[in-house]
Amino acid sequence: ELKKRIYAQVKRILDLANPAVVDAMTEKMTEVFSSARIEYVKWDMNRIFSDVYSPYLPPERQGETAHRYMLGLYDILSRVTARFPDVLFESCAGGGGRYDLGMMPYGIQIWTSDNTNPYVRTMIQSSALLAYPAATMSCHVSDPHGSLPSLDHRYKVAVGGMLGYELNILNMSEEIKNVISAQIKQYKSFEHVIRLGDHYNLASPTKYGYSAYYYTTPNADEIVFSLIEKGDCPAGKTKRLKIKVARPDATYVDQFTGKTYGGEELRRGLVLDLTGMGDSAQLYHFILKKD
Repeated sequence: ELKKRIYAQVKRILDLANPAVVDAMTEKMTEVFSSARIEYVKWDMNRIFSDVYSPYLPPERQGETAHRYMLGLYDILSRVTARFPDVLFESCAGGGGRYDLGMMPYGIQIWTSDNTNPYVRTMIQSSALLAYPAATMSCHVSDPHGSLPSLDHRYKVAVGGMLGYELNILNMSEEIKNVISAQIKQYKSFEHVIRLGDHYNLASPTKYGYSAYYYTTPNADEIVFSLIEKGDCPAGKTKRLKIKVARPDATYVDQFTGKTYGGEELRRGLVLDLTGMGDSAQLYHFILKKD
């Protein structure tokens, strides 16, 4: 019964159309964030407006409620983020559909979806990148259930945005934990290319049985290339996947295999084998070879 009462209290909507409520929330949050060394805040919004009404506004202005609520929310966020500039605020797309430009000045990173199934995430992430940069897209690896191939596939899907893990590490084997540690180290070696680079979509997963894309630095001295198979991917070969930004007279070295590739070779395109297994992915990190 106590849990039910607590849940009911948590799910109530605050009247953010009321400036006094906005001030009170701002001060309370300032108090909480000052109480410890907080570095990350997940700003979720999982309560829909069942009754759009504000006790603060007069009857003739009730039509303004939803708009005034959002202005109040932006006011809180602008004041809190100004007071705590080193805190990463992550907003949420799944609860309230807040994957929008209005929230981005306050929470540049956005929880893209609660669905972390790699098959579905491949399509979600490809679609999100049509409108928003990878720096906004929070991408998590969920429980691989002890399977190393599944962990590898989930990781290579998630590196298309801002990588994270959501699983109970206490239930993981030492082997799984060691692989996760290695994955994080690898991701950090090219994360700047994903976060700050230009994105090129080569094969949309809504059209093909696989997804192919690459990120590149502005001068094309680093390129991160990914090929991800989906559950309905047939075995065989891909179409020619052209990395047209590669410097034609340069030589690139894949940091994971040590293999060299000519810039003109990358520009003409890679033709890669597909396993048809649906849980396979290939990842390359090409860096310009210095003389």
